[in-house]
Amino acid sequence: RHLGDSIIPGEGDIAHAKLVELDSAILVQSGSEVRISGFRADRSDHDQLGSRTLAYFDRIVSVGGSAVRTLHDVSVAKSAARLKSSPQEDIVVVVERAPFGKPNRIPAEQRGWLYLE
Repeated sequence: RHLGDSIIPGEGDIAHAKLVELDSAILVQSGSEVRISGFRADRSDHDQLGSRTLAYFDRIVSVGGSAVRTLHDVSVAKSAARLKSSPQEDIVVVVERAPFGKPNRIPAEQRGWLYLE
């Protein structure tokens, strides 16, 4: 099942943000994905951009056209993108929406059950 086929509104949608927004995001490695787990209190990017495009639990797909799978990939892509592009507003971060966190891809019939009495 593809995320785009989810019954959860917005899950699997692709969004584009500016690199400056990613600077205030707190990133975590979640298996073979990098996700946003929060935002730093000092969000000067919010003042500059009006409203944030990035949200909690978004998966980072690419930075400046470079695919991302690890936290190291993010820092390498950010550095490379900043070196080759003069205005940082032109550097695009692509994210995949996951409003309720990392989806459970195990089919319901294969999941364990907990019975409480």
